[in-house]
Amino acid sequence: MVTWLQPWRAPGLGLGAALLLLGSAWPVWAQSGNLSDVTGAIVTTGDIAGGSFQPGGRGGAAPVSRLYANPNAQGAVNTALANATPQLQEILGVTATDIAGPSADQTQTLINTLSNTAKGVSVSQAEQLVAALVQIWQSQSVSPTQLLNAVTAFNDIVNTADNDYILNPPTSLQQIRAVLNPLVLAALGETS
Repeated sequence: MVTWLQPWRAPGLGLGAALLLLGSAWPVWAQSGNLSDVTGAIVTTGDIAGGSFQPGGRGGAAPVSRLYANPNAQGAVNTALANATPQLQEILGVTATDIAGPSADQTQTLINTLSNTAKGVSVSQAEQLVAALVQIWQSQSVSPTQLLNAVTAFNDIVNTADNDYILNPPTSLQQIRAVLNPLVLAALGETS
């Protein structure tokens, strides 16, 4: 008999194997119905791997050449925008009848909310992102250039912000990501 498989050790092997199985990863159910869930997407480090915008947290930024590669992409993006319009209105502080877009005061408030030079986000970066969102709002449709400008401005903020800003982002940044995510997925021909 081999010395490591002595009878008094056999129960230990069985117990060890059982503990390994119990320690394996099992699916965990998400919270629901307890008012702790937030409506819309929450920006997490898993979603912003390496700082760049990752639709659905899949890893690896989408190449620009894939945007709108599908001939049905424009319709899908416009549908995604129509679905996200109430949230975009909330971000910009406008209503459906504000065709001209947000006022200078509304725009400045959003810029002030997004910018935080102490945490690596300049006023210029916030202005670029807000300008891209206003352009999308005013056109009520999203061209590849408009989408790329908005995502680039978002990524610029995420890439330069410090960890504290990313781990505790302003609500408006979370809302902006929730608006951009379905637009990017639609442009890529994916679903959320």
